Amino acid sequence: CGQRYVGKVVSTDTADAEAAIERARERGCRRVQLDVNEVNAEALALYRSLGFDSMQDPPGGNLHLMTRWIDPD
Repeated sequence: CGQRYVGKVVSTDTADAEAAIERARERGCRRVQLDVNEVNAEALALYRSLGFDSMQDPPGGNLHLMTRWIDPD
């Protein structure tokens, strides 16, 4: 929880992203959040396919704040 990956590509693969979410769950995190620029359609599609919700921040801006809540085991 609280680990930062600012400016880094976290994953371009569904399995890698799912593994990262599982590691967050194991560490007791309740959510995963990330920012994606709207021009990065591939990343937006990947994270949405993994259950992330997004909202533009600020509304109408270029940045999408993406959140996925994690159910504890």
